[in-house]
Amino acid sequence: MLSSQNLHEKKAKILEQIRIRGPSLPSAISSSINLSLLFTSALLSEMYHESKLKISHLKVGGSPLYLIEGQEARLDNFTKHLAKKEQEALDHLKKEQILNDEKLEPSHRVALRNIKDFAIMMKITQNDQEKIFWRIHTLSKSEAEKKLREILKIKPRKKEIKREEKREIRKEIKKEIKREEEKPEIKAEKAGRPKKSRKRIKKEDVELKVQSYLNDNNLSIIKEIREDDIFGIVTSSTQLGKLKFLVIYKNKKKINDADITLALHAGQKNKTPVLLLTPGKLTKKAEKYVEENEGYLIIRNINL
Repeated sequence: MLSSQNLHEKKAKILEQIRIRGPSLPSAISSSINLSLLFTSALLSEMYHESKLKISHLKVGGSPLYLIEGQEARLDNFTKHLAKKEQEALDHLKKEQILNDEKLEPSHRVALRNIKDFAIMMKITQNDQEKIFWRIHTLSKSEAEKKLREILKIKPRKKEIKREEKREIRKEIKKEIKREEEKPEIKAEKAGRPKKSRKRIKKEDVELKVQSYLNDNNLSIIKEIREDDIFGIVTSSTQLGKLKFLVIYKNKKKINDADITLALHAGQKNKTPVLLLTPGKLTKKAEKYVEENEGYLIIRNINL
């Protein structure tokens, strides 16, 4: 058994090796520090929980890569291990740097959600409509802000603005445009239109309403999942036996094709069809996408 001093030395050696080699597999680290793969994996896991190391979402032969913060760009050396559609989507993102999710084909939408090391999701709210954009991981925050301003056409109303006022506008834009990890939201109101006050709905009220719907329709919860808009997995008794559904609640006035894509992706991840509960109406694109995925998605309207 390793002593506490030896453990400290092994951890220091692991950090040194990763600094030199960049993102590395546990097997390679194990060989470099002369320690069994089992003990090495345990040390790597401990160092990850201590925030000394990061773990890639990308996997090589079923194993993630361990890296130090700041080495994210070096994960590009392992993109050959991505699936074909993921490589195509990544090449498209590298070329454009920022992509509008609405304009992507469904397979690329799913692919970008799977390559979290390279594609950073940005959720934008503009005129009460939620939009999703993707930025390449090598694009800096300031560069992303500039490109998003161009795409969303966020400009000062007058050219004759004092220097101090320009500085304040830049500050406001930076506050509005943030990274997905910080849960960003950009609100752009139409000129001359007064800002609408939206009714705040408590999370507890939503959960009670969803629970009430499930009870009324004899749907039994077998697994609770409190993640984003996901409520949990339920079962329904039919003549063919019990069927499982992933229950998702979307509290929006309009459900677009991006919402449908996210719901289907969540169902795919949990290996179940989706029951989407919402007070909103489907856009034309969303209706078409639902028809194309008939059998994988059921939508029911409920109101709070």
